[in-house]
This record gives sequence, C-alpha cells and structure tokens, in this order.
Amino acid sequence: VKYLAETAACFWLIDAAISHLLEIGTADWFVLVRTEVSGSSAVMIYEDGNGLEHARQEIGHTDLQLPSVDLYAVWDSQRWVIMLPSEYCAWTRRTRPFLSKTLLLLAWAASTSLPLRRQLCKA
Repeated sequence: VKYLAETAACFWLIDAAISHLLEIGTADWFVLVRTEVSGSSAVMIYEDGNGLEHARQEIGHTDLQLPSVDLYAVWDSQRWVIMLPSEYCAWTRRTRPFLSKTLLLLAWAASTSLPLRRQLCKA
C-alpha cells in the first residue's frame, strides 16, 4: 500500500479509507474499498466483498491517474490492516493456520459470504 501511495501520490486515499473504516466499525472483519475515478472526481465504495455496501464517499477533486483502485481492509482484532489485493492473498496464505479464535468465530458467523471472499485470491 505504501508503494501505491508514494507512486500514485495518493496518501489521501489511505487516509480516507482509514477514517471511513473507523466509522463503519468492526462488525464485518473484511471490507473491500473500491475507488472509481471519473475525470477529476472519484467515488470510494466500502462493501463487504459480496456487494453489500457499507458506505460511499464522493471525492470532489482528484488527480489520481488510475481508473480504479481496490484495497482490502481486514480487522485483525486490534486494528484495521489495509492491503493491496496481492498483499491480501499473501497474508491469508501466511496467517490462515494461525487465525485467532475470534477470527474463526467471525468467519463461521459470516460463512454464507465466505465462498466469494475466498475467490478474491483465485486469479
């Protein structure tokens, strides 16, 4: 994420994502933060990874040169961790055997939406 922020000069994107994640809360341990750029404006959409929208933020002006950016946010039981999709896939492979009981309970409780989330790393 740091590389993206530095290369695309979009530290504002990370700041906006963090501020909205704090407002959304931790009821859902995974949040897809989709940013779609249109001309000089953008919209950030916060959803559960299965299309359920938590929040939407209009960005009135941006010079971001990318047409879209996806970030994955995961609540690790203490803080939000924001990652690029490739970082998320590496993180899940590394941490899957060590998931805490809390995350396992959350995963079980959200089991109806887990299959689609798992497909995020199949590409």
